[in-house]
Amino acid sequence: MNTHRIKPVDSHPQKGVEGWAKPLSHTELETLRQCETVITRHLEAFFEVGRALMKIQRDKLYRTEYRSFDDYCRARWNMGRFYAYRQIQAARVVENLLTECQHDLPSTEAQARELVGLPPEQAAQAWRGALLQTKNGRVSAKDVAEARKRLTTAQPVNPDLEETWRKTAIALTRGLKRALQSGSRAEAQVIVGRLELILSVGTYGAGNAPEE
Repeated sequence: MNTHRIKPVDSHPQKGVEGWAKPLSHTELETLRQCETVITRHLEAFFEVGRALMKIQRDKLYRTEYRSFDDYCRARWNMGRFYAYRQIQAARVVENLLTECQHDLPSTEAQARELVGLPPEQAAQAWRGALLQTKNGRVSAKDVAEARKRLTTAQPVNPDLEETWRKTAIALTRGLKRALQSGSRAEAQVIVGRLELILSVGTYGAGNAPEE
């Protein structure tokens, strides 16, 4: 992951916090422990970390030991405020993509960061565009940024590119037919995913022809 490393630190309640906030219920305490377990085990897995931090922030699960979420992140995880909020924003992006896009999701916070601020449908469209323009399925943050730029600047589609898409779709359709005839379900699912990408991008941006 293209971010600085973080590590858990010793957790000690801040002085003066006792009696300052409503105590955690048994359920909330268990939820806090579960979230912290996720963070401990997946410090490099931004989605799990971001989602756990989001829950802790939303429900104020830090409130009996720390005065603020920022204090909690800094003291408990040695995590700066901006880094923590980047993780949360990236996790929100992926959560939106889960409902809008059925294809491979961002695997790094840097990829997801490039989609922050876009409506869910546009974020999904930009992500599909990034997937289409890459080779070997390796998507960089730069690829996502370029896909977002093409989407927001609304460049017209090159006629030659449309023809390339058409030929690719025909070839994929024939391949799908062969896969179904041979009973290769896994291969068929891969081909369907490629076809869905082409159809979902539609007339979006230039430079997104699928790699054969």
